[in-house]
Amino acid sequence: MGSLKEVAPVTSGSDPSSKSGFLATSADWLINWSRKNSLWPMPLGLSCCGIELMALLGPKFDLARFGAEAARFTPRQCDLMLVAGTLTWKMAQAARTIYDQMPDPKWVIAMGVCSSTGGMYDSYAVVQGVDSILPVDVYVPGCPPRPDAVIDAIIKLQKKIARDKPVRRLLAKSAGPEIDEGTGRLDHQPNAAVLHALADRHPHDPRAQQPIADRVPRPTPGDAAWFVGNPAVGGIAEAPARVTEALAGLDARPLPSNDGTPLFGVARERLREAFERLRRAGFDQSTFVTAVDHLHVGLPPVEPRFEVLWQFRSYHRDPGHRDASQARGDSVRLACRVRSDDAWVPTCCDLWPGANFSEREVFDMFGVRFDGHPDLRRLLMPDDYGHHPLRKDFPQQGIEPDRLYRQWDRERRARWLSGEAERLAAAGDGADQQQPDAQQPAGRRVFEYAPGAATDPREVAASLGGDDPLHGELMKLNMGPQHPATHGVLRLVMTLDGETMVDADPVVGYLHRGKEKTCETLGWHKFFPHTDRLDYVQSLGNNVGYALALEKLAGIEAPPRAQVIRVLICELSRIMAHLIYISAASIDLGAVTVFFLMFKERERLYDIMDAYTGHRMNNTYVRIGGVYADIDDRVTAAAHEFLDTFPALLAEVDKLLTRNRIWVDRNRDVGVLTAEQAIALSLTGPSLRGSGVEHDLRRAQPYSGYEQYDFDVPVGSVGDAYDRYLVRMEEMRQSVRICKQALDKLEHVKGDVLLEDHRFVLPPKGRVHESMEELIYQFKIVTDLRLPRGQAYHAVEAAKGELGFYVVSDGSSRPVRCHIRAPGLMNVQALPHISRGRLLSDMVALIGSMDFVMGEVDR
Repeated sequence: MGSLKEVAPVTSGSDPSSKSGFLATSADWLINWSRKNSLWPMPLGLSCCGIELMALLGPKFDLARFGAEAARFTPRQCDLMLVAGTLTWKMAQAARTIYDQMPDPKWVIAMGVCSSTGGMYDSYAVVQGVDSILPVDVYVPGCPPRPDAVIDAIIKLQKKIARDKPVRRLLAKSAGPEIDEGTGRLDHQPNAAVLHALADRHPHDPRAQQPIADRVPRPTPGDAAWFVGNPAVGGIAEAPARVTEALAGLDARPLPSNDGTPLFGVARERLREAFERLRRAGFDQSTFVTAVDHLHVGLPPVEPRFEVLWQFRSYHRDPGHRDASQARGDSVRLACRVRSDDAWVPTCCDLWPGANFSEREVFDMFGVRFDGHPDLRRLLMPDDYGHHPLRKDFPQQGIEPDRLYRQWDRERRARWLSGEAERLAAAGDGADQQQPDAQQPAGRRVFEYAPGAATDPREVAASLGGDDPLHGELMKLNMGPQHPATHGVLRLVMTLDGETMVDADPVVGYLHRGKEKTCETLGWHKFFPHTDRLDYVQSLGNNVGYALALEKLAGIEAPPRAQVIRVLICELSRIMAHLIYISAASIDLGAVTVFFLMFKERERLYDIMDAYTGHRMNNTYVRIGGVYADIDDRVTAAAHEFLDTFPALLAEVDKLLTRNRIWVDRNRDVGVLTAEQAIALSLTGPSLRGSGVEHDLRRAQPYSGYEQYDFDVPVGSVGDAYDRYLVRMEEMRQSVRICKQALDKLEHVKGDVLLEDHRFVLPPKGRVHESMEELIYQFKIVTDLRLPRGQAYHAVEAAKGELGFYVVSDGSSRPVRCHIRAPGLMNVQALPHISRGRLLSDMVALIGSMDFVMGEVDR
C-alpha cells in the first residue's frame, strides 16, 4: 500500500481554510477506508435466507476479499447487522435490542424479500419490512437471494460508507436531530412515518371474509357430517379389535374417514376414560393434537363450534409383519366437539408427554383449554397477545398488525422502540397483565413460568446436590433467540445449579409466520410455495408431503414416472438436510473442516436442483397429481456423478468425526433417550431410530412406491447424541442407494409426469400457451380448486421425522383446516428431558443432535 499522501484525495485553492478542508477530507477518507474494509457483521439468520448466509462462509464464496468475513454474535463487537429472513413481531424486540447495543456507526443489510417487505407473509405475525423498526442501508432482493447477491450488497455498502463525511459532520454538528449525509437517515432512528402508517392501517383484512356462496350448506347437529368425516366420500374405517374393545361402553361413535384411519367421536365427559383405555391398549404415542373451528364467516354462529382431534399410534410389534423387529404403527383418531363459551377438554399429556406442546398450541391458536395441563401457556404467540389467530373470525392480517406486545398508544410504541419497554415491564407498568379474553383454567395462572412439566427444578437440584456444601441457589440463564448454537431463533430459559442444568424451558414462536392460517386464506393450490419454507433445507420433500395429503383427499394418484421422480428428489433433499445437520453440529463443537466439506457437497446438490427446477432453494416443483416437468438427461448425469463421488466424501467425514476423541466425548452418553421415552415424547425419524425403534414411514406405510426400493433402516442401541449422529450418517448412505435405484427406474418407467385430471391437476404449461381450454382449466384450478368434502392425514418420512399434513375440506375452494404436524417441534420439546443433569456445555451438543429447523417448528 502506498502512503497516505499518495492515495488520499487532494483539494486545491488559495482559500486560507483549504488547509483545514484538506485535513478533514483526508481524515474522512482514512476513517471511511478503515470502516469499509473491516466490517464486523452480526448475522441475524432468521429463516431460509440464513442458510444462504451460511453458504457465504463455505468454500465456494470468499468473503475475505471484502473485509466482512469476521462474523461475531456479540452486538458490541459488530457494526453491520445482516437481517436474513422473515422478521416476526415476536422476534422484532430482540432484533431492535441487538441493534441498539451495537456501537455507532452501524449499518443494516436486509437480505431477502421477507426482511425487505414481508414478502409472501402478509399475516398477523410478520413485520412488513424490517425498516419498520430498523434503518436499512442496502436491500437484497430474492427468495432467498444467492450468496453472490449478498456479496454485491456488501460492495454497495462499502461504496456508501466511502461517501460518508464523519469528520465534517462532527465539526458542523448542531443541536437537535440532523440528517446523516452518508446514510441519509435521521440519527439512526426508526422510520417514524412507517410506524404511524402502520398504526392507521385498517384493522380488518377483507380477504379473510370468504363469500358465503363459496361455502357448502352447513351440517346440522343431527347430521352424520357434524364431525369432519364425510359419508359421501369416506367410509367407516375398520378399527383394530383392541380399539373397539378399548372404546366399548363409552358411546364412541364411528365416523367416516377419508384416509383409512379409524375415527371416533367421543363426548367430553368420556374422553379421559377413552384416553386411559387407549393407553392401556398399547397406543403409546401421541401423533398430533389439533382443533377445527366450524364457524362460517358471514353466517350466524353455531354451537358447539370447536372440534378437538387427537391421533394416537401404537408401536407394538406385530409378529406377522414384514420384520418382527419393526414397529407397525397402527393409528386411531378421536374427535370431540365443545362450545365456544365452554371450550375445554381434559389433558392427555400425563399419559402421552409428547402432547404437551400440541395442547399448548391448540390453546394458543384456538383458545381451547386443557384441564389438568401442568403448564398451559401460549406456545407461538407472545404471552400477552390477546387473540387466538386460528379462529375463523380472526383476519389473516391480524387485528392490530403493528403491535409487538400490548401497546395502547403511539407513546408506548415510541417507548418500546427507544428500549424503554423492558424498563416499564420491570417497573410493573402493566406489562405482565393478562388479556381479558385469554381464558385459563380455574386456580391456575396461564402465563406464569412453570418450569419442568414433569419435574420441579428444585427437586432435581436437591437430588443432584445431596449434602454437597457447595450446593447453592438456582440461577436462570437465557440462551437465544439469537445465538449461533440454537440453529435458528430459539430461546432457552435454563435453570442451573452451578454448571448443571436442572431444567430448560424452550420458548418458540420467534419465526411463527401463520402458515396454517395462510393456507386457509389462500386456498389449496396457492399454499405450495409456503410448504417450501417449512424445513427450508429440504424444500421438495415438504412439497411431496403436502401433495400426497391433497391427493389422498381427492382420491387420485400421481403417474408412475412422477412417483419415481418424487422419490429421487425426496432422497436428495434428505441428503441436503443431513449435510446441514452435520455441518452445524460439527462447527458448534469445533470441527470446522467438516463444515467446509459438507457445504461443498451441498453446493453440488444446489447445482442439481437449480438445473432441474431453476432455483437453489424453495423450488416449488411438485404439483397435485405429479411434478411440474420431467427430468432431463443433463440432470440425471449430474445426479449420477454426485452419487458416484459422494460416498467417498462420507468416508472422509467418517474418519474426521466418528472416532475423533473430542467428537466422541462430546456426544457419547449425552442426551440418552430409551425407546419408551422417545416414543412417549412423540419423537420420530432419526431421533426415534437412534433410540432403537425401527420405525420408518417409507417401510411402515409406504408412499410413492417406496415398497419397490431396497434399503436398510439404521437404528441405534443407546439412544444418545452419538447414536443419532451415526443413524443420520448411515441414512445418507441408504439415500444414495435409493437414488441410484430411482435413476435406473427412470430409464425404464416412461410416460407422463402429471396426471390428466382437469378437476384437480394443472395442465402442462406448454399446452396452456396453445389452447384456450387448457388456459381456462389452469385459471380455474389456481383460483377455485375445490377438493371433495372430508378429512385426510398423510405423513412422509422427512429428514427430521414424520412430517404430516392434516387437511379438512367442506367442498369449497379454501381449506377448513390445514394442520402441519412438525417433527422439529417434537424434537425441541425433548430438550428439557435430555438436558436435566447434564453440564451447560452439553446443551450445544444436545441441540445439534435433535436437528430441527425453526421454520418448521414455528410454521
